[in-house]
Amino acid sequence: MRNSSKPLGKSMSKEGIGDTLLGLSKNRIETLTDNVFAFAMTLLVLTIHVPTLSPTLASTELPYKIFSLWPKVLTYMVSFLILGVGWVGHHNLFHYIKRSDRLFLWINIAFLMGTAFVPFSTSLFGTYPDTQAALLVFGINTIANGALLLLSWMYATHNRRLVEKDLPQSVVRLVTKRILSLMILFAMSMGLSYVNTKITICLYVLIPLAYIFPGGIDRYFFPAHSTSES
Repeated sequence: MRNSSKPLGKSMSKEGIGDTLLGLSKNRIETLTDNVFAFAMTLLVLTIHVPTLSPTLASTELPYKIFSLWPKVLTYMVSFLILGVGWVGHHNLFHYIKRSDRLFLWINIAFLMGTAFVPFSTSLFGTYPDTQAALLVFGINTIANGALLLLSWMYATHNRRLVEKDLPQSVVRLVTKRILSLMILFAMSMGLSYVNTKITICLYVLIPLAYIFPGGIDRYFFPAHSTSES
């Protein structure tokens, strides 16, 4: 009896053929990324330790001990915000990235390795906030993560390897500039640590705040409403 089923290649949808021939599914990358970011964000709070005092001294010394934790609390907030910026950036990239391949997977794994390192660089920064070496490690960690995110974007968009063929070049440039600007600002902040470490700390706090607000790329996510709407 002849098998009436169609050949696999002919029965697949156009999208399925595209995913098979042009790349792998991106869903596993997104799932792993979400988990690593969630884990790294959770670990950040473990860099803040509860003060240890005897019961007799707790009522008088505890307020001062809590206040002395402010460098660690500050670095926790800054690092959490930086990880948030990184997660949002990665999420935005994957709005345009439609598929994956083996090299792209490893670029993302390298990016996640840098992300998982943030709790350590945060702990170092919080423990030695006025030490240049700690500031440089924190800055290098942030710049390295940005460089790997940029590398994944450049790899995906080169010859439209992993994105739609009609993706506007203006989108590619906007995303590239947004990632590069963060790296440049942190590099400048690191350079200023040779002048005054307090300036570097202030910039580390302020720079991520600017990336909370929408940039030029956001208008591609939210097109203007039709004027025909009442």
